[in-house]
Amino acid sequence: MVAVKVLSESKGDGEDFINEVASISRTSHVNVVRLLGFCLDSSKKALIYDFMPNGSLEKLIYEEKNPLKDDRQLDCKTLYDIAVGVARGLEYLHRGCN
Repeated sequence: MVAVKVLSESKGDGEDFINEVASISRTSHVNVVRLLGFCLDSSKKALIYDFMPNGSLEKLIYEEKNPLKDDRQLDCKTLYDIAVGVARGLEYLHRGCN
């Protein structure tokens, strides 16, 4: 299973998109979702990522109407661990990634 992100149409020949795909595809970190592939067909662009079965962290942390909120409220330790993991992923992207 994969997740597909379809990007809005943009102008140009797609060179910027290909350069970005090349950069993203070289990243590999436990806290950064992995890019599996892409599609560039004329002005249509899509990115194919690993599927994250639990969905976005944003839904668990911020969404007011979260159906899981009552059953699975995140405690402070879990939120802290998530924040540290996100920070490690960002640090990798800024310092450890070529």
